Amino acid sequence: MKKTPALMTLSLCLTLFLPSPPAAANISPVSADVLEEARLKIMEEFARIDIELKRAAERLTIEGLTGYGARSALEDLYNAFAYAIDCTAVDSSGRMTTVEPAPYRHVEGSDISDQEQVKRLLDRRVPVLSGVFMTVEGIEAVDTEYPVTRPDGTFIGSVSLLFAPEKMLAGLLTADGKTPSVFIADAAGRVLYHPDRARIGTIFSPAKETRDAASAASASLYDTVWRIIEIK
Repeated sequence: MKKTPALMTLSLCLTLFLPSPPAAANISPVSADVLEEARLKIMEEFARIDIELKRAAERLTIEGLTGYGARSALEDLYNAFAYAIDCTAVDSSGRMTTVEPAPYRHVEGSDISDQEQVKRLLDRRVPVLSGVFMTVEGIEAVDTEYPVTRPDGTFIGSVSLLFAPEKMLAGLLTADGKTPSVFIADAAGRVLYHPDRARIGTIFSPAKETRDAASAASASLYDTVWRIIEIK
């Protein structure tokens, strides 16, 4: 039996990306404040995701991956996030055993073991956050998965929160009614959120953006990094 390592702790970090060392002196306090405000909001939401996923995983440890108790745990996880698409219990072979809410139950039984983030989870048995991909639900979304183990440490699967990053970030960054002067991209360069909606889903060049933007910062969940870039 494969030994289950300790679960990964939430990693949240700040990194400044500057065009060149001399430019560091040109970063204004306003730029730093804009980046820090956006970074803290994303960090806080990442922390909340981690807490709720862990709570759901603990319930599935007791209830199992199917049945009323599993559905109740998944429903509560879904209701915790306004931007959630669905929540799923996934068994140790990568099969979706239970899905909530009801409109997505038709994908129960789907084999998602070929998805990149599921492969990582099954191999390493630690929490993971995916990039944007086309889901079996037929929606482009991001998936985060948290391992589920029995009290004796036996790995039995995972709990998944599938969500729309654009909706998540728009809710966080426009909560005060103002248009944010930042955009968010994943490590592959895909724009997850931008005040100009036409830019969402496009790919940007990190080298070009770090020249054109005043500064940028990063926040990460389960070793997957999102970049926060100020718009000049």
